Amino acid sequence: MVFGGVAPEHYEGAFHYINLTHATYWAIELQALKLGNFLEITYTPHAIVDSGTSLLVGPTREVEALAAMMGAISIQGLYAVDCSVPIPPLTFRLGDRDWQLERSDLIVEEEQGVCILGLQSIDTVMPMWILGNIFMRKYYTVFDYGAKRLGFALASQAGTSSNLV
Repeated sequence: MVFGGVAPEHYEGAFHYINLTHATYWAIELQALKLGNFLEITYTPHAIVDSGTSLLVGPTREVEALAAMMGAISIQGLYAVDCSVPIPPLTFRLGDRDWQLERSDLIVEEEQGVCILGLQSIDTVMPMWILGNIFMRKYYTVFDYGAKRLGFALASQAGTSSNLV
């Protein structure tokens, strides 16, 4: 974690900044969510980026639809899929840009041919997606409080890459 700057050795390319819609929870507009070639499959207009959340968390209705399209089943609040089943990329459209998570980004555990997905459902008063460490492992994230925005760049190393500016 770097305060007041970034660690250039941990990301590639330039940052793409997205203005916050709600500064309290680091919320940004979620323009679309798609799995593979399926077009918009979300009715949730907000996503928050949260380093205190390990997984990708979304409204139950949407998470269940995604899980079904992936061939996953719910086991004690988590979703499991046969590891031999291909999983198409999951793409979040944020700030007029696609941020794609591949199968390898979505799998958090593999045991005896069963893969656990980094996907969980929750219903809140204000429906939202929470982009936790699953997202931030792939996309180096800058929390720019002064400018009320989030910045994303492709992470160059595994592990959570977040900064407060």
